[in-house]
Amino acid sequence: MTKEKYQRADACMKHLKPTAIALLIAVALPAHADELSDLKAQMGKLLQKIDDLEVRQKAVAEKQAATEAKIAAPATSRTPGTFQIPGTETTVKVGGFIQLEATKDIKSTFGGQTYDVFVPFTAANGGIPYKGTVQANRDSGQVQFEARTSRVNLDINTPTTWGNLRAFVETDFLGTGGTKFQSNSTAFRLRHAYAELGPWLVGQAWTNQGDIAQGLNWFDIIGQPVGIPGMGRFPQIRYTYTIDPASKFSVSLEQPIQDYSGSDVVTFGATGTTISKNSVDTTPDLTARYTVAGTWGRQSVGMILRRIKAEGTNTQSLTALGTPEIKSSSVTGYLVNYQGQINLFKTDKLLYSLIYEDGAGRYMNDLQTSAIMTGNGLDTVKGWGANVGYQHFWKPDWQSNISYGKVKFTTSDWTKVSPDRFARYNSSDSFHLNLLYSPVKDSFVGLEYVYGKVGNDVGDTGSAQRLTLGARFGF
Repeated sequence: MTKEKYQRADACMKHLKPTAIALLIAVALPAHADELSDLKAQMGKLLQKIDDLEVRQKAVAEKQAATEAKIAAPATSRTPGTFQIPGTETTVKVGGFIQLEATKDIKSTFGGQTYDVFVPFTAANGGIPYKGTVQANRDSGQVQFEARTSRVNLDINTPTTWGNLRAFVETDFLGTGGTKFQSNSTAFRLRHAYAELGPWLVGQAWTNQGDIAQGLNWFDIIGQPVGIPGMGRFPQIRYTYTIDPASKFSVSLEQPIQDYSGSDVVTFGATGTTISKNSVDTTPDLTARYTVAGTWGRQSVGMILRRIKAEGTNTQSLTALGTPEIKSSSVTGYLVNYQGQINLFKTDKLLYSLIYEDGAGRYMNDLQTSAIMTGNGLDTVKGWGANVGYQHFWKPDWQSNISYGKVKFTTSDWTKVSPDRFARYNSSDSFHLNLLYSPVKDSFVGLEYVYGKVGNDVGDTGSAQRLTLGARFGF
């Protein structure tokens, strides 16, 4: 039955009841008393049937309206910006951004790197050169352009009987290969590849020990301020327990990497990270984090517990230093951090973090190593970090971010970290300041200033300053 037929039936029903009542009354007037009683009973039955017909007609009309609305609406309710894969209930959203950074070193240099490196200069990784070295005497003023931090991602969601299944894959262009001499071609680099179902996360994602939601806006997404948790991305298995709408507790088992100095090493990966050939990964790193959040801000406490183990460490580098053979050595490393964010004046944010680590250097920004090999075996490197930052909105589309951070760490024997005094350090400072304009959502252009300083155990220091003119356009 069409919508028009239902409307005509409804109109007829509205006139049927009063007409039936009037007809029964007219017929009943000349009747005898007993006949009148029968007619009243029949009239009651007729009125009841009319009421039943009205109820059924209303239900049919409502069902028809719901069917028409379902036909007119999309098959699946989904977030704006997503599209549905035909023949499935899976939705996909494409995201990411295009970014260009134009940098100019205005004092000293960051070792030729287009991103900020708050460690001493090395030929493999760049960094801040110490005063008196060849690199520190190079002319300032180097200009570089970089677009490799541009990224693209896919956010895929599928409803299941167990809840929503989310898969997230993201890549950028900071992988190995390519050259700046011709076309600036570079390789894809995997950033994220994980799936979430209910409280479980499996795959490569941000380490669980830090709160990625507490951060400021910087053009340089590689050279982040020091004194904050090192937000690396590692393969992991994570479980998150929602205590209440405002607080969560999560634990994860993450990929173990034996990062220590004083033993033979091989180049590992695109960034020149070194890993000992003598390391033994026997236990995954255990992380835990508690977070509470509200309109007032966020607070988070994270921790790491890990095991570092080495075997067969009679190597050339140790022999040259006079270190005897050590068959096996292992130590326990840990880290604790506290991060806070307080929302002020409706739009501003005050952020702060404190970190202490003992044998967990890779989970702390710009800490060089987690342990060293000495004549007595592995010795953990102990360190602390602190950072304070502020975000201020001058207008809804104008903002500034400012941050100062410092890290300091100690070890029993710096010569085992590196015999070269200019390749080791025990402290670093960073200062960031920018002014950003957001012409459209998820996009901004602006100017960023960065200052970095490093120092070592024998009093050498080095510093560098840089200006970045950047643009980021999100999609």
